[in-house]
Amino acid sequence: MPSVPKLGFIEALRSLPSFIPKASVYRTRSTNYHYTYDVSTKLKYPFQQPATGPAAIDQSIPTLLILHGSPGGHDSGRWHGCALVTFASNEDKDKPFGVLAVSRPGYLGTGPCQGSYSDEADALHDLIHGLGLDRERIAIMAVSGSGPVALTMRKKYPERVAGLVLMDAVTKHIHIPLAGRVVETLLLGWSPLTNPLGAYLYSAFSSEDLPFPIRKFLGDDTIKEIQSDPRVAQFFHSYIIAYTQGSSRRPGLWRDLSLINTLEDRPDWGPIDCPMICMHGAKDSGLDMEHPKYALRAQAHVAEFVKFPEGKHILPLKRTSELAMEFLWRHVFPRCQGTL
Repeated sequence: MPSVPKLGFIEALRSLPSFIPKASVYRTRSTNYHYTYDVSTKLKYPFQQPATGPAAIDQSIPTLLILHGSPGGHDSGRWHGCALVTFASNEDKDKPFGVLAVSRPGYLGTGPCQGSYSDEADALHDLIHGLGLDRERIAIMAVSGSGPVALTMRKKYPERVAGLVLMDAVTKHIHIPLAGRVVETLLLGWSPLTNPLGAYLYSAFSSEDLPFPIRKFLGDDTIKEIQSDPRVAQFFHSYIIAYTQGSSRRPGLWRDLSLINTLEDRPDWGPIDCPMICMHGAKDSGLDMEHPKYALRAQAHVAEFVKFPEGKHILPLKRTSELAMEFLWRHVFPRCQGTL
């Protein structure tokens, strides 16, 4: 894996935007989607330029749609896809599947930045159809703030969704005061060259000792992975792309926080009659354990719940990637191709 340079704060301000991979664009009836598509066996590092576009899509293999959190983009979704491949067990590493990473409305050019979770699910359905991926069912991996989108997609289009992977995902109402929403969106910065949060995080992950503000979101198990495996440390260095180009992500983050704030306390997601795995940190101060438990109450099929006792919002990358791949190949990808 190529090395990511260790940059100081000022250098990071100038250099981070160059790490974002080029996206293809597809216009659905309502949304201009920016996305990347890779065959997993060719996805070696998150920031190499991918071969994207409808012509590159392989319809003979199962597809995993990765929905990024808040903030994020097709770049952070592709980052998760690369982690799945990198940290999969030897048994699963060489099995090919398609990695479809999208920028959700309001992120990195996808728009318009409006509409409900139901509208977003409709637009994703149109994208899948337009790319020729609706011949078989697809798997969906939802991270953090994209949980409601995945659950809505499953409810509205059950014939299209083979299974769900929920990673510390929102499933119900969270009260986010207006002031909190304003502060979170402002922290993204106003342009690629004025992005203090992204630059701070990048330089912090490049240091030998992770500072306290970083540790607030990382449980002990995540920190141990970073400190013991150079590959994990390198992935976290590069993850800070999700906090760059703030002006191109801010509309999406504001939309996400507003929609999460208006979710019902007990939204109707079920029954979720497909395989689902929920992974969650027991010490996540922003998303308590009621979120995975609520999704699991609607489950009517194979379900797995993995609780990380020391986990916070950013879960152990190596272990979650390994568990997700095992679950996908055992319970979900065969359903994508009609063999289960």
